[in-house]
Amino acid sequence: METNNDSHEGFTFLDQVQKDMENGADYINVVDENIPASDGLVPPPLEGEEDNIPPVSDNPENQEQKEITLSDKGNRVLKILAVAKKEYRKEYYDKQQLVHDTIKQERMSVLALFREGQVLAVSDSHIVVVMGAKPQVKLLEKVSNRSIVQGVLEEIFGRPLELAVIDTKEWEQVVEKYLLLE
Repeated sequence: METNNDSHEGFTFLDQVQKDMENGADYINVVDENIPASDGLVPPPLEGEEDNIPPVSDNPENQEQKEITLSDKGNRVLKILAVAKKEYRKEYYDKQQLVHDTIKQERMSVLALFREGQVLAVSDSHIVVVMGAKPQVKLLEKVSNRSIVQGVLEEIFGRPLELAVIDTKEWEQVVEKYLLLE
């Protein structure tokens, strides 16, 4: 019997990431560097090199532990992910058009900038927006732009939602660390 996880209350961010990994979501790119994706993608070893290739071991003692260091902003987003829920994100997406229309009434340039990002996590008090590049992050974080977006979010959702804006590269590091902690 297949259950629909969309109806579960308390569905965590990790549950969503795992579901997205199983369903092959576009933003998930999991690569195990020790296992080639396909034998056709790995060139054959040159003559005499076969003996020089070290065996791959699943023993955790032989593998390096990857230490991920996050910025203060990355750590803040990591804490938001710990309390983010699918219901909040669904609530945002249900009202996304209204959010865009209201931001457009305030300032069209802010809407254009905000639409370049993706809302990937929402908690009761925060909304995580992932932008493609650092300059976009800096623009959206400008006090004038941030206050317009946060004001619209509070007006529509009836509670203050603080923006947490990061770029794609930092988001990927945060998700990687989040998965390591689970």
